[in-house]
Amino acid sequence: MKSKILLFVAILVGAGGSAKPGEIRGVWRSLPSLPTSRQEVGIAELNGHVYVIGGLVTGAASTALEAFDTETEEWQALGSLPTPLHHVGAAAVGGKVYSIGGYVGFSFTPVSSLLEYDPETDLWTARASLPRSRGALAAAAIGDKIYAVGGNGPGGVSGQLTVYDPLADVWTELPPLPTPREHLAAAALGSKLFVIGGRVQGSGNLATLEVFDTEAGEWETRTPMPTARSGLAAAAFGEFLLVFGGEIPRVFEQNEVYDPATDSWFDLAPMPAPRHGIGAAVVGNRIIIPGGATIAGFQNTDFVDEFFVLDQLMAMAQFAEGPGVASQVTATNFTDGEVTARLELYDDQGNVLESGLTGPGGPERTVELQSYQTARWSPGAPKLSGAGETIVGWALLFSDQPLLGHILFSGPAGFAGVLGRGPGASFLIPVERSENQNSGIAVANASRFLSTVGIRLRDADGAEIAVTEIGLEPFGHRALFLDELFPDLDLATFIGNLEGSADQLTAAMAILQRDFTQLATLPARID
Repeated sequence: MKSKILLFVAILVGAGGSAKPGEIRGVWRSLPSLPTSRQEVGIAELNGHVYVIGGLVTGAASTALEAFDTETEEWQALGSLPTPLHHVGAAAVGGKVYSIGGYVGFSFTPVSSLLEYDPETDLWTARASLPRSRGALAAAAIGDKIYAVGGNGPGGVSGQLTVYDPLADVWTELPPLPTPREHLAAAALGSKLFVIGGRVQGSGNLATLEVFDTEAGEWETRTPMPTARSGLAAAAFGEFLLVFGGEIPRVFEQNEVYDPATDSWFDLAPMPAPRHGIGAAVVGNRIIIPGGATIAGFQNTDFVDEFFVLDQLMAMAQFAEGPGVASQVTATNFTDGEVTARLELYDDQGNVLESGLTGPGGPERTVELQSYQTARWSPGAPKLSGAGETIVGWALLFSDQPLLGHILFSGPAGFAGVLGRGPGASFLIPVERSENQNSGIAVANASRFLSTVGIRLRDADGAEIAVTEIGLEPFGHRALFLDELFPDLDLATFIGNLEGSADQLTAAMAILQRDFTQLATLPARID
């Protein structure tokens, strides 16, 4: 019987840094410039608009309020703040945008004011003040309330945590932040408030990550961020927390991601223009970062960068290049809108294959696909070593919207597959066993966790014949024919299907062997 070659490797982010399968990818884009160049701004998102509040301009504080419409990609100047403010906290709930605390004018005097902006009237209204004045604080909305944490007050650095109820117009004090700090960042994941980084004057930057459970009313300390920094921005995307930029003693380009499920950090593509004094807003797959400064404490900018997240792994398959063997990756957009797709190639040692790719996107491997448009890449990967050798590795196709992705393979043997949609994803694979043919399944665990793949064998009428499980180590893989999956069954002749699901992000491929000399593949149907 011909051997079944199946490889799986840890994968790297194409733009620098490392991540693991089942996590997220992203590409950076530049957006239209911020009309008023400034740093130390407040950022909030409401109904697809990104609001930029106050901040520092050259030698002065700003009253500017400008909003970016993510559909038209245009900026609009709106009603000015009643007082020039910077280093404010910002959040949006109940159809309103809020500016919380901050420093007044250019004096860096902390204030306790809470200002509410109504997009319908384009007016600011003063609401209940903070219990204590604070600037360089952080804020985030959870449900219909706003949580304001940390900052710097008249008595120095603060650990105060307060929650605001807009309906009652009341602030309530909660258990204080275990590590008081200012120039920190905060973001909400579910009912939990994640508070990251910051600094204490005279003691330098902190990498501290502390989490407040709003339901239990308790703080918990988690694994610190790899890079200690302050003046940074944080954004929650899906199950992950992304942390951008920062300062002291330099300006940081880091884009570090926290996975609460594993209490671990990994890197994504760094910011193209390192900045501090920023905030981040999430709109769909877009994380938008306006303004900021490029020198610690100075040099405000009108830059607007967007980290566009490609969170769907649409196809994962083995490829090979060598004598008589060639592969081609195809992606087709069957949606009515535009889809961003990115191809990544890795050899069987986990090394990124940078050269030899032909097709759209060039070396960046990122392409915009219009409705019903198809992109094709030919890996043309270099040989591993020696004459006549074939390089074998993995091609992974990411996108921000569903698309059809597959790999065409020409040669004596190969694998092509479609990836499941994460835990609980199911697949259906046609199988047949006869005198000159055997078929089965190849599975690969695309996560950092142990995975169990449950498999049911059904006959041509859909009746269940047998049940089994395949266990996979992190990034592990197995390929098993019918007689290996069910050694206790008499399967000399059989026609039916393998139906299954996995508890982790898992690829499933049908393998087919004819005359027991050649191995081919069929795609699995993924629901």
